Amino acid sequence: MSIAIGLLRIMEERGYIPNAITYNTFIDSLFNDEKPDDVLKLFKEMVFEKWILPDVVTYNCLIHGLCKYCRWDEVYKVTKEYRISPIVETYNILLDNLCKKRRYCDGREALFLEIQGNGIQPNEVTYNTMIQGYIWNKVYDDIELLVTEMQINHFSLHASTCNLTNKIHDESLPTTLLEKLRPKEFVEDPFPVEKMMPGISSLSPNLEK
Repeated sequence: MSIAIGLLRIMEERGYIPNAITYNTFIDSLFNDEKPDDVLKLFKEMVFEKWILPDVVTYNCLIHGLCKYCRWDEVYKVTKEYRISPIVETYNILLDNLCKKRRYCDGREALFLEIQGNGIQPNEVTYNTMIQGYIWNKVYDDIELLVTEMQINHFSLHASTCNLTNKIHDESLPTTLLEKLRPKEFVEDPFPVEKMMPGISSLSPNLEK
């Protein structure tokens, strides 16, 4: 038994009643301890034994952690089988992890369309993540369209995106596109991926007795 699970059991023995915030805290802790299997067991306990309704923080934390360990089947199950309404940060987490794990061609367009189909407005992070994914995977066809949409929405390229474009050495790319991807002005990256998950960085058990 992991230390985190052991601590949860001690709390329950002492009469504390765990809630969604409690489970979110321990799920996050177990991922940090590199125990994704224990996370899945705890999540099932939360939903099917304790009848505690997961919230969007639970959802985002699960997706981020499972992507980190390349547990793609479980990611799919979480996103499709559990009825939790995603927010734009949820999609940003998925896109970010697909990009980093070099699996960006696995449905990036479908995911982007799903964001819009659910009535969620892609934000600046979404566009930068999409562009970075295209660059990493050397898929340049749609980048100019994304940059144009960003300009229409008054979004800016982030420093990490601009730095990445400096590594492009492809003579087939139009000069105009490279100029758009290397602006004189850009913004610093606004936050790490953890900040895409509202509530995670400040979680506390929030137990009731």
